[in-house]
Amino acid sequence: MLTTKERRVFEREKMSDTILFRAISDETPRHFRSGRIKDISPGGIMFETEVKLAKGDVIDVFFKRKLSQTDTVARAEVMRTINMGARQEVGAKFVNAQSPA
Repeated sequence: MLTTKERRVFEREKMSDTILFRAISDETPRHFRSGRIKDISPGGIMFETEVKLAKGDVIDVFFKRKLSQTDTVARAEVMRTINMGARQEVGAKFVNAQSPA
């Protein structure tokens, strides 16, 4: 039986909320794009979007936590993407000092 080691340090919280994000780059216009959050932890976030992102892209993310009604702003680095036809699943690691979860 093949087993894989879990690399995640933090437990994930399932969510289904809207996320706004913008790429941080000199070549990309800094306008907001949207997606749907799948889950979040103090270490990162997973969301779906129609926007094509690549591993290594740095993004600013903005969303509201329903339970606490708090606005969250964080910087994240895209660690992986999975193409799902017209949509893309994005896994990103928070890179700012304060964790949003």
